Amino acid sequence: MRTIENQAAEDAVRAILALASLDEAATLQGPSGKVIVMSEKEHKNLMRAKNNAEFFAMIDEAKRQVKEGKVMYSSLEELQAMME
Repeated sequence: MRTIENQAAEDAVRAILALASLDEAATLQGPSGKVIVMSEKEHKNLMRAKNNAEFFAMIDEAKRQVKEGKVMYSSLEELQAMME
C-alpha cells in the first residue's frame, strides 16, 4: 500500500474530475482492477446505448418467435371473452 500526502491526493482527484467534466474518461489502475471516472453526460450516453441494444435484442427475439410460429393470435372480442 502506498501512502500519499493529503494535498497530493486532493490534487489527483481534482485532475481526474477536471477530465471528467470535459467529457473525457479517466482510467485509474488499482490493485483490484480499473476504475473509470466519466462525466454524467457520457454515462447517460453509454446507458442509453446499452438500453437501446437491449430493446433491439428483444425486438429481434419477438421477430424470431413470429417467424417460428410461436405466437398466439386473438381478436379483441376473443380477449374480452377470456376476461369474463
